[in-house]
Amino acid sequence: MVSPSLKGTSAFFMDRLSRAGIELAKLAAAEGAIVVFEPSAKSDPKLFKEALNVAHIVKYASQRMPKIDDIMANGTSVLLEVQTLGSDRPRYRHRFDDRPSAWVRMDAVHVPKLADTCGAGDWCTAGLIAKAAAGGLAGLTKGGADSVQQALRFGQTLAAWNCGFEGARGGMYAVTREVFDANIEDLLEGRESTAALKPASRRTVTVSCPACPPVSFRRRRAHSGRRKRAA
Repeated sequence: MVSPSLKGTSAFFMDRLSRAGIELAKLAAAEGAIVVFEPSAKSDPKLFKEALNVAHIVKYASQRMPKIDDIMANGTSVLLEVQTLGSDRPRYRHRFDDRPSAWVRMDAVHVPKLADTCGAGDWCTAGLIAKAAAGGLAGLTKGGADSVQQALRFGQTLAAWNCGFEGARGGMYAVTREVFDANIEDLLEGRESTAALKPASRRTVTVSCPACPPVSFRRRRAHSGRRKRAA
């Protein structure tokens, strides 16, 4: 049973919709958690509508879902709608008052080094959840618009930072937590970090996968390149 583990949960994330996922989200929300919904496509209309009725934060990419009219409609639980716009700056609107706010455009975050944009959206979402959902739904509503903007800025900064590494999780395996914290603080303050994007060592990094034997990230990329050339 998963439901007993939801007690004390501050955040519940869902992307691919299913009946089980919707029911778990409802249970988490009843425990005071923030429900974060990041749809990749508007699939089952009924499940999608139910997701909007339980979600508090909805984040989506305009390339995949260019227009969603009913996110802030009466009856939904959504307090924050975030729309990413590819190479353009993201925007958001909130409903901490009686009606939805106007769209707010976020300033871009400087990327010190661009190696790979893979995973940037996930890092942004992770940063948003880490800051906005720490206190559950009560914390989100208490913090209001100011805390939301700070949380989104933090998420943008994580995304910009990881763009300096190869792979969706490249930065996780390349630097220590101390270097990571220093990098993020510098980027948040608008400084060019002296330690930015430098691996902690030259050691070979392995990534664990239950379906694959241990193999270094570098060797895996080389093998993938050989297969593409052979094709």
